[in-house]
Amino acid sequence: LQLMKLFICILLLLFFLGCNYRTKLTFEMIKWQNKEIFIPQNLQAFIYGKDTIINYHNNKYNILNYIDTSGCTECHMQLFEWKILKEEIEKLSTDIGLIFIVYTKDYNIVENLQKVNRFNYPIFYDYTDTTNRINNFSKNTNLHTFLIDSTNRVKLIGNPLKSKKILETYKKYIKQIN
Repeated sequence: LQLMKLFICILLLLFFLGCNYRTKLTFEMIKWQNKEIFIPQNLQAFIYGKDTIINYHNNKYNILNYIDTSGCTECHMQLFEWKILKEEIEKLSTDIGLIFIVYTKDYNIVENLQKVNRFNYPIFYDYTDTTNRINNFSKNTNLHTFLIDSTNRVKLIGNPLKSKKILETYKKYIKQIN
């Protein structure tokens, strides 16, 4: 009987914690809706470690992905998966850019991953983590990916690689804007 009461208490606790997490996540997503993301002007763009000039303002929309590679750089970046997703999105619209902003301790790893994955899209190096500090991104890394318009206003938030539901939302939105 005691064991059953303990089990029920644990289940109730998990249920309420789960609801609290979903509520917090929903609040975070609403908070970012139509908010402007500030992209520092001094970020340098690189493709395969070579300095490149890119004007992301030419796109009507961009998928912005901020990555702090603390821990496993390859796990956080998922360049091969992003390459596949970008090719898929280009079938829906050629006017969606991809902005990768990376903060890491070792940019050589980023260059090597870019080469190994044949990721030929620019990656902006944020040596001082300015992007995160001025925008105050969520601690939840799943909320570091945004679909932004040409004025950097957030239209969608969430990482389409982490959730099929978010991926479908991105695709639906992109189809509507074409």
